Amino acid sequence: MESDAERAKVTLHSTAKQAAKMANHLKAKSLLLGHFSSRYVGLDEMLNEAKTVFAESELSEEGKTYSILP
Repeated sequence: MESDAERAKVTLHSTAKQAAKMANHLKAKSLLLGHFSSRYVGLDEMLNEAKTVFAESELSEEGKTYSILP
């Protein structure tokens, strides 16, 4: 979450919004968010935060397989 931006910086992580900005900058086709802190009970707010910047964002799901296409 963007409210945790300072903590993300200190721990060398990114917020969902920062990741979305990077995906936009790189002209990525999609963004798969993962490695969620256990502090977050629900992840909808995180996904919505990313989607405000990069619409093609989604949350990864444990056990699901993802294809990476060129």
